[in-house]
Amino acid sequence: TESAVIAGRVYADLERIGERGGQGLLSGLMQMLSARYTRYFNRRYRRVGHLYQGRFHSRLVDRDAYLLEVSRYIHLNPVRAGLVKRQEEYPWSSYRTHVRMGDDSGKPKVHPALVWSLMGGPPAEHPLHYRTFVDSVTAEQSFVRLQEWERRRPPIRCQTPS
Repeated sequence: TESAVIAGRVYADLERIGERGGQGLLSGLMQMLSARYTRYFNRRYRRVGHLYQGRFHSRLVDRDAYLLEVSRYIHLNPVRAGLVKRQEEYPWSSYRTHVRMGDDSGKPKVHPALVWSLMGGPPAEHPLHYRTFVDSVTAEQSFVRLQEWERRRPPIRCQTPS
């Protein structure tokens, strides 16, 4: 199976990693990226210390409704953070691709087909249905809804073989 880019984030095929005995691989990768970026940032800005608080965590997206909620949250997060007034204004978002707004030819390829397939109705209307879905709540409501989902779903714990 292939990895898919959904809502501007890469969801790796963890099954393939597991088949190769890569338990803990994702956590190790995140630790390495964090350490390297921290060294770069600290050198560049002449500072010392940690950049991030808390540990990286992941959650299994195994329900269609949860996938839609995660996608909506990702697209509304720049609004919630006060970076833009509308999600389509955020230049690094895949939202415009998801709702077929303008030309995204200069951006990495995003394949919203999985999210669109959950919208129902004729395929030609999926982008409109997705836009309606995202616009149906505020950015803050989306954040609260995602927190509710995540309270019911514990993080994935990578077990290191002993």
